[in-house]
Amino acid sequence: MLAHARPNRLKRTLASLLEVRGLDRERTFIVQDGNNAEVSRLVRSVGLRLVRLPLASEAERARDAREVEQGVADTSEVGLKGARIAKAYGRALSHAFDRLTDDEAVVVVEDDLLFSADLMEFFLAGFHVMSHDPTIWCVSAWNDNGFGGLVGNGTCVRRTGYFPGLGWLLSRRLFKEELEPKWPSGHWDHWMRSETVHRTSKGRECLYPEVPRTFHHGAQGTFMDDALHKKYFAPIAHNRDRSVSWPPA
Repeated sequence: MLAHARPNRLKRTLASLLEVRGLDRERTFIVQDGNNAEVSRLVRSVGLRLVRLPLASEAERARDAREVEQGVADTSEVGLKGARIAKAYGRALSHAFDRLTDDEAVVVVEDDLLFSADLMEFFLAGFHVMSHDPTIWCVSAWNDNGFGGLVGNGTCVRRTGYFPGLGWLLSRRLFKEELEPKWPSGHWDHWMRSETVHRTSKGRECLYPEVPRTFHHGAQGTFMDDALHKKYFAPIAHNRDRSVSWPPA
């Protein structure tokens, strides 16, 4: 889980996370960008491992300086914010695979999400499918079109060529062999969805549930406000049926 400086959101998120079936606390890491004392206290109070985000390397700082000097970097306010998030994500994912775990995949979540009880079971089932199907490159718990009233089948899984994010499973092989060497300097999620310029997915698809397994509860963020959240995120459904397990019968 990536966290920054939203302790009020994080408190709800951690409470929800601890309700997820099969969660292994020993293999759950909260990677903190910054040094917000309340965020640190909250993580330690629930007994999860707090990890400080590693600082940028000299090579990263040199690359950033070159991009600014060459006029390649987006130095607008939006561009600078996107760059900060992209760099934090990249360092967090590298640190997770290099230092925190030797597992073949990690689940990536943020500090303003709520979770369904079957979240980890869904990801494990999705990982098994992904491992046997080379046309799938990730598994997401989110459905961009999962508005209440439009979805209802809690065991339906679909495929999409549009990277959903908001709670997703990333394999070590994909990150180390493809994503890490080309990780972008800005707007990492746009880059993940870029099929015309970067072709990041190479035509592969993501698995996602018809009824989402995550819910975005934060109207506070770098690119988020109350109006945007109310229109596009608050109406999204998420699974509340604790009887659902994976694979479904």
